[in-house]
Amino acid sequence: MMTENQEMLDEEYQVGFVEEQDQEEVVKKQEVFQACSYHWDEFKQDLSTETRVIFMETVQTTLEQASSYTANFSNQVLKILLLFNQYSYDLKLCADLKSQEQQFLMLV
Repeated sequence: MMTENQEMLDEEYQVGFVEEQDQEEVVKKQEVFQACSYHWDEFKQDLSTETRVIFMETVQTTLEQASSYTANFSNQVLKILLLFNQYSYDLKLCADLKSQEQQFLMLV
């Protein structure tokens, strides 16, 4: 049985075929992500206190690790983009250097 809040959320996240005038509203609705709509309080009532604590610590640790991984990954992407912004690459020059390197190795 759905609660009023859940029905409102379902209506809010529904996106279908819309006219051009409603495009901005659709974009706003599409920006919201809902990963889990289950109420944790209902789930935790059946568990013992020890199990509940262990479960919640595991969820919290997993979320922290996922957030840290995402932050580190985006940091690496930013570094790469800054390197590309700072330097320019000439593919023809790179090919010439590679052929020169191969010629040098043949001589040695």
